[in-house]
Amino acid sequence: MSSAYGQCTCCGTIGYLDAHHKWPQTKWAKKLYKELIHAPINIQLACNGCHAGHSSPKLIHWTEKQFCEALGIQPRSKTERMRK
Repeated sequence: MSSAYGQCTCCGTIGYLDAHHKWPQTKWAKKLYKELIHAPINIQLACNGCHAGHSSPKLIHWTEKQFCEALGIQPRSKTERMRK
Protein backbone atom coordinates (compact mmCIF):
# COMPACT_ATOMS: atom_id res chain seq x y z
CA MET A 1 0.00 0.00 0.00
CA SER A 2 1.68 3.22 -1.13
CA SER A 3 0.71 6.04 1.13
CA ALA A 4 2.91 8.98 0.33
CA TYR A 5 5.75 10.29 -1.75
CA GLY A 6 8.74 11.32 0.31
CA GLN A 7 11.86 10.04 2.02
CA CYS A 8 12.14 6.64 3.71
CA THR A 9 12.75 6.99 7.44
CA CYS A 10 15.00 3.91 7.34
CA CYS A 11 17.34 4.29 4.37
CA GLY A 12 16.60 7.76 3.01
CA THR A 13 15.40 6.57 -0.41
CA ILE A 14 13.10 9.07 -2.08
CA GLY A 15 9.97 7.70 -3.73
CA TYR A 16 6.60 6.20 -2.94
CA LEU A 17 6.45 4.95 0.63
CA ASP A 18 4.53 2.32 2.56
CA ALA A 19 2.85 2.98 5.89
CA HIS A 20 4.51 0.72 8.47
CA HIS A 21 2.44 0.39 11.64
CA LYS A 22 4.71 0.42 14.70
CA TRP A 23 1.98 -1.42 16.64
CA PRO A 24 0.74 -3.90 14.03
CA GLN A 25 -2.72 -3.90 12.56
CA THR A 26 -3.65 -7.46 13.46
CA LYS A 27 -7.33 -8.43 13.82
CA TRP A 28 -6.90 -8.39 17.60
CA ALA A 29 -5.23 -4.95 17.65
CA LYS A 30 -7.83 -3.50 15.28
CA LYS A 31 -10.61 -4.81 17.51
CA LEU A 32 -9.12 -3.19 20.62
CA TYR A 33 -7.83 0.05 19.06
CA LYS A 34 -9.93 0.47 15.91
CA GLU A 35 -10.03 4.26 16.02
CA LEU A 36 -6.34 4.61 16.92
CA ILE A 37 -4.51 1.97 14.88
CA HIS A 38 -3.97 4.40 11.98
CA ALA A 39 -3.00 7.36 14.18
CA PRO A 40 -0.08 9.31 12.67
CA ILE A 41 2.08 8.56 15.73
CA ASN A 42 1.71 4.83 14.97
CA ILE A 43 2.87 5.20 11.34
CA GLN A 44 6.43 5.12 10.08
CA LEU A 45 6.97 5.75 6.37
CA ALA A 46 9.31 3.29 4.68
CA CYS A 47 10.21 2.40 1.11
CA ASN A 48 9.03 -0.94 -0.20
CA GLY A 49 12.51 -2.44 0.17
CA CYS A 50 12.79 -1.59 3.86
CA HIS A 51 9.17 -2.46 4.60
CA ALA A 52 9.17 -5.81 2.79
CA GLY A 53 9.60 -8.54 5.37
CA HIS A 54 10.33 -5.86 7.97
CA SER A 55 13.97 -6.23 6.96
CA SER A 56 15.30 -2.86 8.10
CA PRO A 57 16.65 -2.67 11.65
CA LYS A 58 15.42 0.95 11.72
CA LEU A 59 11.76 -0.10 11.49
CA ILE A 60 10.10 0.51 14.84
CA HIS A 61 8.11 -2.34 16.41
CA TRP A 62 6.09 -1.38 19.46
CA THR A 63 4.54 -3.50 22.16
CA GLU A 64 0.99 -2.72 23.22
CA LYS A 65 2.39 -0.90 26.25
CA GLN A 66 4.61 1.32 24.09
CA PHE A 67 1.71 2.04 21.74
CA CYS A 68 -0.51 3.10 24.64
CA GLU A 69 2.22 5.21 26.23
CA ALA A 70 2.84 7.03 22.93
CA LEU A 71 -0.88 7.80 22.63
CA GLY A 72 -1.31 8.61 26.32
CA ILE A 73 -4.05 6.03 26.84
CA GLN A 74 -4.67 3.07 29.13
CA PRO A 75 -4.09 -0.42 27.67
CA ARG A 76 -7.30 -2.16 26.67
CA SER A 77 -6.13 -5.77 26.62
CA LYS A 78 -6.70 -7.87 29.71
CA THR A 79 -3.04 -8.91 29.74
CA GLU A 80 -1.67 -5.36 29.88
CA ARG A 81 -4.31 -4.17 32.37
CA MET A 82 -3.42 -7.02 34.76
CA ARG A 83 0.29 -6.06 34.74
CA LYS A 84 -0.43 -2.85 36.64
